[in-house]
Amino acid sequence: MFVTYLSNQNCEERYWPFVFRFETIVAGVVTEVAKRIVAFTDEQAQLFFKNAFAAALDDNSNVLPPGWWSRVESPPYLWFQKYLERELPFMIAESRRLAGESLPETERIGENQTSHVFDQSKIRHCAHVSPSFRDFLRQC
Repeated sequence: MFVTYLSNQNCEERYWPFVFRFETIVAGVVTEVAKRIVAFTDEQAQLFFKNAFAAALDDNSNVLPPGWWSRVESPPYLWFQKYLERELPFMIAESRRLAGESLPETERIGENQTSHVFDQSKIRHCAHVSPSFRDFLRQC
């Protein structure tokens, strides 16, 4: 929804904070694993991403800072499952695209890479439409 290389599909407003946080993780994982994903089959890549996301969603895994998920409403499992089914092909394709770029690794995979993958105008629009999303963004 917010990351430019994912589908254009929107979700219910109440899940915007969750999706924004989750897609922040997606952006980081995609850039960090790009070089490894090219050797994976689609099935292996899907399993890799699902395992990475499971660890990120587990509050006890210490992958993310404490309280990362506590301020957002999580969607039901089936909703999230459909979201992943829809978005995983885009994540895999972007990882492979990044791995194939001719840019030096330091330019291709880095901290400032993730800031350019978010649809800034969509985030601004959603913040304008939803006071609760705007408040959430202020707290980030």
